[in-house]
Amino acid sequence: MNRMIKYIFLIFIQSSIFLRAEQIDIHEKLNQMTLDQKIGQMMFMGFEGRNVTDSIKILIEDLHIGSFFLFALGNFNFPDECSALVNDIQNTALSSKLGIPLFIAMDQEGGIAAPIHYMMGATSTPGNMALGASGRELDAYNAYSALGNDMRVCGVNVNFAPAIDILTKAENTDYTIRSFGSHINITHRLARGAVRGLQNNGVVAAAKHFPGLAYYEQDTHRFLPTVDLTDAELMAGNMAHFRGAIEGGTDMIMTVHGIFTGWDSELPATLSPFILKTVLRKRLKYKGLIISDSMGMGAIGKHYSREESTVLAVAAGCDIILQVSPKSDEIRERIRAVKKAVLSGRISIDQIDASVKRILSVKLKYGLFDNPFSEPEKVYENMAPDHLVNANKIAALNGIVVLRDNQNLIPMKQSYKSILIISPPSIITRAGKGEEFLPIGTTLGDVLKKNISQIDELRIDTVPTDNEIQMAVHKAKDADFIITYLLLTEFSPKQKELNKKLLALNKPTIIIGLGMPSDARFFPEASTIILAHSPSSVSIEAGVNVILGEEIAGGSIPFPVDNHQFNKE
Repeated sequence: MNRMIKYIFLIFIQSSIFLRAEQIDIHEKLNQMTLDQKIGQMMFMGFEGRNVTDSIKILIEDLHIGSFFLFALGNFNFPDECSALVNDIQNTALSSKLGIPLFIAMDQEGGIAAPIHYMMGATSTPGNMALGASGRELDAYNAYSALGNDMRVCGVNVNFAPAIDILTKAENTDYTIRSFGSHINITHRLARGAVRGLQNNGVVAAAKHFPGLAYYEQDTHRFLPTVDLTDAELMAGNMAHFRGAIEGGTDMIMTVHGIFTGWDSELPATLSPFILKTVLRKRLKYKGLIISDSMGMGAIGKHYSREESTVLAVAAGCDIILQVSPKSDEIRERIRAVKKAVLSGRISIDQIDASVKRILSVKLKYGLFDNPFSEPEKVYENMAPDHLVNANKIAALNGIVVLRDNQNLIPMKQSYKSILIISPPSIITRAGKGEEFLPIGTTLGDVLKKNISQIDELRIDTVPTDNEIQMAVHKAKDADFIITYLLLTEFSPKQKELNKKLLALNKPTIIIGLGMPSDARFFPEASTIILAHSPSSVSIEAGVNVILGEEIAGGSIPFPVDNHQFNKE
């Protein structure tokens, strides 16, 4: 009942905001805009610095840029700094001659993929793969409600999420636990819940990456993947995942830079009129905004010039061009290219007007003309409300799976005198992605030490060194009980080596999976494996509670392990 009252109250508040903002006449505003101003509104870019500099003023006042993307550390350190920065940028935009508020976005995907991080006071959410293990739409709604609340408190009004790609290859280094899993029908309802959670909290959802069929191993940040499937094969699931997002009312959909030969054998989805206008607009009847993935990614940049790719994307049906790069010379090239294409007749002015009308309509819908600002002094007070924190604890528990427990080590007995914990550090190497690192904050060791006193903890990265392996095995020989972890194991031969050597000691050992469930397939000899599907603090705590016998696991496997898929009830 309380949840329903809060939901009705939120709808009432949003409706009142939108009613006041509807005094803006979109048609009149559009008719007053020059071609340069219209094209500028179609550009979404990153910027450098933590203040409104002269260069940012030029982007807004001279180039009429309509949207900006934020980076943690690059643009802000803490949530209140984010709020203050966004206020200054919005004020600059509203004070300009054009007077149109900005879309401000980030990749707040959930779990540890969160620039506004739970270590800074935001809500800890399970992440998509854990939500896939839950399979419950309400859990997705609550997780994304928390993300939306914390973003809007900081002034951010667009989330490049949820990532609803159907994952079929464990070897894909880019998606992994960013996906809800391999079930298209489960993803259908989770996508719907996620979109509603964000948008009911005043944040535009950008469901990604259309068509969301990750039937490849390559990372589109570096390569242009090709999927050789027929139209019938591509439509086999009736695009249920994106239909779910559309049912949820998603106001933005982001494209993927991949070739799907059954639809277009030459152009990637971002540049393909058939994929965007026929499949997305006509077959799926989508009427909202279409935004490209970042046009600087290798999948596009290695094969097309900046000017040509931008023109092709707009001609194909992209309303917004995303360039996460802050380089103004690059965005100028894109603007000039689109203007030239319009003046030459390659792109019609009617298409430009239709795109800008959609952009302005969404800005109006979310009350940005009325009040795009946040309150920096109240950020920490308004982040992580108790009801959403508690709801995400339930969601995390619903995402736990006990894969097997052949020696009945769960619940863990308290009689062991010496317990060794192999825990990831608070900042991990993103195995498989070169020199990338990810902050996870609270670790497995942190949580276990709150509950068990006789613990010897070793923090070992996802890619351990030979010395770390040797030290861990040496300590394990003296332990009565071992708890170790899996995370990005698919891409870390050394992590596989470490855990194989620990298991070879034949000590009572629990493995907790903090990432892909398929990581477990490398350890058939392990007697006890529990899957949390996320290294976020709320999922680690849920997993530890199951290990200690304080809670019951509520999930089922969202992605195949040893080619065995559990069916949901």
